[in-house]
Parts: sequence; C-alpha cells; structure tokens
Amino acid sequence: MPGEKLPGETEIAETYRVNRQPYAARWRPLAERGLVRAERGSGTYVEATRRIAYPLRSRTRFSEIVGAGGHEPRGQLIDASDDLATRELHASSV
Repeated sequence: MPGEKLPGETEIAETYRVNRQPYAARWRPLAERGLVRAERGSGTYVEATRRIAYPLRSRTRFSEIVGAGGHEPRGQLIDASDDLATRELHASSV
C-alpha cells in the first residue's frame, strides 16, 4: 500500500539468511522507477501510484499510451453475462 514501510535490509538478511548487499542493490531499480523511496535513517517506503497522462485523439491506443509510461498494458474481465438485447437497446446502438 502507498506509504507502507518495507522491511529493512538487516531484517530481510536475517529472516532469509542472505547477504545484505545484493538485497540493497535490488531497491535501486524500483526507486529509479518511482515505486519506492528510501529515507536515510528512516527506511524504504512504497510510493503512491503515479497517474498516466491519457490524451484522447482520433486514434488513441491504450497499449501505446500505457507502454510509453513504462507499464505493461493488460486487461481484466470484471463481469460477463449472456443476456438477450432488448428492442430498446438494439435501437439505441443503430
């Protein structure tokens, strides 16, 4: 969640019995992308999600806009049903 403090390097190293240095290097790419922020003496925190500029044009392409923002475009089906269209619905789409 945005603002959430992540476990410290020492805590992760002790929990998973790994060297602290490789773990510390893993945060850099995340910080460069603006996903986490490190505060000296305080810890590393999850950043708020950045908004993507989404200009509407005659040929707007979701995948191009999202991809240009450094994200992977994807979709998720939320709901589906098999219903017959009513006469009113059909007339409004013509």
